[in-house]
Amino acid sequence: HYGRGLVRLNLGDPEGAIGDLTNAIQSVGMNDVKASAFRNRGAAYSLLGNKPQAIDDYIVAMSLDPNSAVTAYNLANALREQGRFVEAIHRYR
Repeated sequence: HYGRGLVRLNLGDPEGAIGDLTNAIQSVGMNDVKASAFRNRGAAYSLLGNKPQAIDDYIVAMSLDPNSAVTAYNLANALREQGRFVEAIHRYR
């Protein structure tokens, strides 16, 4: 599911990616893969304009992999796009 979700995201199918990445999140036990699945699902939600859900997924991804600069950057951008500037500035690294 995870790999297919990434391919769908790269092909411009965020809806399909969300479904596959959700399945991956539910079936994968390793935190590094799960963190990546949450981050990429957040990116798919962001592409669809659902910034609140993207932010939620990025926060979960950060809790699983707190050293991910990519996730921190994506989270900061989503927060900024929601006008949450004070929170965003603390997430940029």
